[in-house]
Amino acid sequence: MPKISAVIPAHDEAATIAGVIQPLLAVPWIDEIIVVNDGSGDDTAARAREMGAKVISIPVSGGQRALRRELWDQVPSTYKKNFQIEIALNFFAKQCGHRMGFTVMPAFGQVIKERKRGLLQGLLQRFSMIGDILIVSWRLYIVLQLQMMCFPILRRSRSHSELESGNALRRL
Repeated sequence: MPKISAVIPAHDEAATIAGVIQPLLAVPWIDEIIVVNDGSGDDTAARAREMGAKVISIPVSGGQRALRRELWDQVPSTYKKNFQIEIALNFFAKQCGHRMGFTVMPAFGQVIKERKRGLLQGLLQRFSMIGDILIVSWRLYIVLQLQMMCFPILRRSRSHSELESGNALRRL
């Protein structure tokens, strides 16, 4: 089996980062663990290094993930915020013909927002996340797909930023 790198985005995760890294250390096909310390104000980077992870520190929190630049460039800036980016990256990866997949790893879990941030703040963040996901899903999987069905020229366009700006529609 080929060796892979596990990339973990982290922001203020000092209390939980060891629990994320520890199970990855036991996976034989993971060759390296990289923690992208995204503007953390706590000891996330130090704890990750103690666990043996390579740490890349970004001074300001931006929320981006590790991915191919060409895919990032295909995603209109409208979707590069909050949790919308997660859905948009999947959508545009499929639209541009990039390979993608999901692997269920039963030994791994996650700390829910309510436990990580406290009940009230965690719930508010959860509702915000759900709102972002619903909005972007509607815009991409319903509105944009309908536009592409109604205007076949849009399907041939590789530039979804044109679609977002309306330039492709004006050319019709």
